[in-house]
Amino acid sequence: MHAKGGDETILLVEDEDRSRKLIGEILSRRRYTVFEASKEEATPLTKMLGVFDLLITNLVMPTMGGWELAQELRETRLGRKLRVLYISGYTESIDPKLLKGGPAGVSFLAKLFRPDALLRKVREILGPGPDAQVAESKSGK
Repeated sequence: MHAKGGDETILLVEDEDRSRKLIGEILSRRRYTVFEASKEEATPLTKMLGVFDLLITNLVMPTMGGWELAQELRETRLGRKLRVLYISGYTESIDPKLLKGGPAGVSFLAKLFRPDALLRKVREILGPGPDAQVAESKSGK
C-alpha cells in the first residue's frame, strides 16, 4: 500500500546535501511543497515563509541539532503548534522516549529509511490528506 501525498508545506532541514535532495524529491513527487534548507538557512527561511505544516529535520547536525532548531522555531511561531519529524542515523545518542513516539506531533524515523516509510510517517503526522477528505465527502460521511 502506498502512502497518499498531500498539498501541505514541509520545511526540510538536513545538513547532508545528498540526503536533503533525495528526501525533497520523494516528498515533491507526492505533491508536497518542500522548502529545502541547510541548518544555516532554516531560521531565516521560516521567518520569510511564515507558515509550514511540518518540519523534517536531522536530529544530529553540527553546531545546532534538530531539537534546538525546533525549539527556536517554536518561539517564532507565536503559539502555533509545530509538528516535527526528526530523522537521524545516530540512534544511540537519542532519548529513548523520542524513539518510542515522543510528544504529540513529534516523531522519529531512523536513517536509512525507505521512501514509503517516510511518506507513511509524514501522512501519519499530518493526518488524513486531501484525498481522504474528498473520498469522505463522496461517500456522504
